[in-house]
Amino acid sequence: MKRFIVVLFLITAAVCSEAADRVILADNSKTDYKIVFHGTPNKEEKAAVADLHTFLKLISGADFQANSNKIHTIWIGKKAPSDAAPLLENERRIRIEARDLYICGQGECGNVNAIYDLLRDAFGCRWFTFYGVNRSPKQKTLSLPAGFSHSVVPSIAYMTVNGDYHSPAAEKFARRNFLRDQTADSIGISGTHAGQRIIPSGLIPFGGKVGNISGPLKYFKDKAYFQTNPEYFAMNSKGQRVTTLQLCYTNAGLRDEFEKNIRIMLAAENYRGGMKIIGVGQDDNNGAFCYCINCIEAMKKHDHPAGAYYDFLYDLSGRFEKTHPDLLFCFLAYRKNQTLMPSKLLTGLPGNLLPSYAPLGVDFTKPINHPVNAVAERNFAAWAAISSKMHWYAYPTPYPRPIIGYPLLANINRIADNFRLAHRNKVWMAYCQFGSGPYDNFGFNDLRVYMLSVLCRDINADVQTIIREFTDHCYGEAASDMRAYLAELEQLEINHRNDLRWNPSILSVKYATAENLLRWQKLFDKMEHSVGKSSLRLLALRRARFSLDETTIAAWQYMTPAQQAAFGDLEKIISRAVDTVQQDAENSLASLKKTKPGRYKKIVNAKIARVMSGLEQYIAAARGGKPLPEYFAGKKVFRIMPDRNKRGLDHDPEAAFGLCNTGVVPKTGNWFYYRSYRRDRPVQWIIKRLPRPVNLTRVMKQDKYREYQFYHLGRITLEADSMIAFNHISRGSSYAVGHLFDPDDPDRLFDIYVSMAVDPEKKIIRQDQLVLVKLDARDINKNKFRKTEEIADQQDMFQ
Repeated sequence: MKRFIVVLFLITAAVCSEAADRVILADNSKTDYKIVFHGTPNKEEKAAVADLHTFLKLISGADFQANSNKIHTIWIGKKAPSDAAPLLENERRIRIEARDLYICGQGECGNVNAIYDLLRDAFGCRWFTFYGVNRSPKQKTLSLPAGFSHSVVPSIAYMTVNGDYHSPAAEKFARRNFLRDQTADSIGISGTHAGQRIIPSGLIPFGGKVGNISGPLKYFKDKAYFQTNPEYFAMNSKGQRVTTLQLCYTNAGLRDEFEKNIRIMLAAENYRGGMKIIGVGQDDNNGAFCYCINCIEAMKKHDHPAGAYYDFLYDLSGRFEKTHPDLLFCFLAYRKNQTLMPSKLLTGLPGNLLPSYAPLGVDFTKPINHPVNAVAERNFAAWAAISSKMHWYAYPTPYPRPIIGYPLLANINRIADNFRLAHRNKVWMAYCQFGSGPYDNFGFNDLRVYMLSVLCRDINADVQTIIREFTDHCYGEAASDMRAYLAELEQLEINHRNDLRWNPSILSVKYATAENLLRWQKLFDKMEHSVGKSSLRLLALRRARFSLDETTIAAWQYMTPAQQAAFGDLEKIISRAVDTVQQDAENSLASLKKTKPGRYKKIVNAKIARVMSGLEQYIAAARGGKPLPEYFAGKKVFRIMPDRNKRGLDHDPEAAFGLCNTGVVPKTGNWFYYRSYRRDRPVQWIIKRLPRPVNLTRVMKQDKYREYQFYHLGRITLEADSMIAFNHISRGSSYAVGHLFDPDDPDRLFDIYVSMAVDPEKKIIRQDQLVLVKLDARDINKNKFRKTEEIADQQDMFQ
């Protein structure tokens, strides 16, 4: 008995010793702690403090509201009394001292981020998705080590994922995951395409846009510089001042006016110092900056197309270096024929110039440091070598353009590799542009965004751990199968031989064969069965499955009847995809329905319409259009529907698939031209402009042109990223044909035919399809290129 008492005493002493080494914040749903903000919180800090109350109560059951019975304090925005070391940029510190807990951080959102660091790192909270998949592990006793001291210095100081988040739940997700909008650090303009927003032409209204050029900033909406000072604008190759290129950056008056307008912005924003960013990037127009004598001389001096622009940046830097030392001027390193690479004369940028590297022309199945993207990697390193810190205009995954679609990609390991490269290249701030925004959760966009949030805090975070946490929580019983599917996609991407553009056809993914698509559909059937009646997990699976369903529908027209039969009912796949679009919109915006029901309905409908604008094209093609003319019988034919950047096609019952693209009939000149894009090479003009102008009188008088009919355009070979473009269609018309390229048969020739109709009264032209006829290698000389005019049909329209 005596021995038992001794043992019991020793066990009790050990437990007491362990308890003495920890500070108990809450136990059995009770706490002696209150949360107090030191000073006056801003809006974001108030929201974060409210979250801290919410999640601590979810975890422990205790209420941390301040009252007279609470004897200890959780301080927000206050350093521990003994903590004398200054905070590093964006550093967050959490410490316990004399049983009080101190939470603070540097910068505008430092205190906010520090609160979520505590919840994430100390108590295991996670916020996985925009639409509210969270984790907050319950604990009977909530405690921290008595000497607890935690510091977070993020690997990338500032991270933004673009998109209007629309709903309270999405806004909370961005705040909780350190994805705050970098516009908080900007003055005047959040983006970097700024030329004619700061020096407006007066031809584009405030809030408007013409082509890729936006209207003026609010401070200059009454300015019309093209009328008062046309010399501020670029000269074209014909010696004319135009607004369709860039500004004339060598013009002394322009430089003075640019400085004047920036100072107007600073005064209007009541700027009183501190780090702020002003975007001064060139407008989003391709080609030469300016053809005036001075700009040409600057180009020769730098041996670089952007020589005049680089001189302007140095001049701008010097004008503000002493008066506003904390201002940063962010400019784009963008477009191969503009600023994607620095001039050899740029040996060291002033500290107030911040290059924003934007490598759009890469293969999106490979990381930037892969050999196929060697040019992009070299340019990244070249800018980093001359800059004290970098901004990165990142593209984590391809845009869902030119029509809204979601390629069958994982793009998870690629994101991690790219961000680690960016970190090595001094990236201090990253702006992640998905094209459609992360609120479109199809495929693995939700996982990609969560991955970004983790990597910006810790660039060395383990990717597989991130994936496991996310998939376990989102997919439950189906998690292991989902991870296997992801891993297979990752390997297929690395092995993929075709170049994948920033705006690819979803059929450009060559591993999306009928056999693979069928096998993956069966895998998803299994996963859906495993989650049973869990509606949220089933919706998560459907979101991931949407890319597979969309690709299956798009590939349907290329399958044999036997392959189609193996999938079963096409309408079932279509119905599932359409239902997923509806359910995703309603679920991801559910928190908005509670606060703003009218706005909820409007945004839900807009979100659905956006995704359906692409899906309806694939559905129409899969169901089959009107039969082709007898001329194409017996030939290997591919029917391609047109694309239109950023929006869907027009509905037309006379069109082959019920959809068409429209444009205005020109009064003079040619109607269209055709080209093929090749990454990291000059544009390859595969078919020249038609040599004969349109006979407008004949077109308008003859009824036969009112109906859709085919016109032979020429004979071409393809590239992996080929796109045939037409210049007469509103906002651009193109046909993605690169998915027909076979790397094992690269010289294969195709005849091209376009289907068009003319409306004389409205003076519009309509296009509904392109037909490519694959030519038999035995019947042609595949190494001989034949110009369009040598084989063009002599149609009246072109006489």
